[in-house]
Amino acid sequence: KDYKYMDIQNIIEHLLFLDDEYSNHLQVADMICAAISYKFNRNNDFYFRKIEGNIRKDSKTGKIDGFGLKFFPK
Repeated sequence: KDYKYMDIQNIIEHLLFLDDEYSNHLQVADMICAAISYKFNRNNDFYFRKIEGNIRKDSKTGKIDGFGLKFFPK
């Protein structure tokens, strides 16, 4: 509840653009985004199935939509 009353001056102090060739973390993020994109934009879930177990799901229904993945607009 305290976050509502904090005076935040800077959310992002410095924006940094990097080529993923020089960052392993960006390469991993690119691979995850590509797997998700292939599933939902190209109807190819080969790579998505490899990461699906690591995506947050609704504990009752097992659905990813709205929990681990948010789609805009719905």
